[in-house]
Amino acid sequence: MSIEELYIKLDNKAFQGLDTIKVELLLEAINDWPHSVGSLDDFIKQLQVEFNSNDITYQVIEKNNHKLNPATDSWKMEVYTVLLKLIKACDNTSLNEIIAFFESQ
Repeated sequence: MSIEELYIKLDNKAFQGLDTIKVELLLEAINDWPHSVGSLDDFIKQLQVEFNSNDITYQVIEKNNHKLNPATDSWKMEVYTVLLKLIKACDNTSLNEIIAFFESQ
């Protein structure tokens, strides 16, 4: 699903209640990501390379977050923090599963 399609779904109220907040968190992370992202699949692939992991979990992000230098990696720290909030809000479900759920709505 393209990022634009996700925005359209959000605008058309395809998501209800907490799911709306979760989608907004995901979009915040995507918007803060320093590289161009055309689709949700593209975002996951970029994160898989970034984290050297196929499954993007709370533990994977947190482990990498602690390796960052705030002086040079503040943008990454911001994205990681938003993704950690999202995963926590989704009962520690992997980001891969969260995105699959959003795409199915």
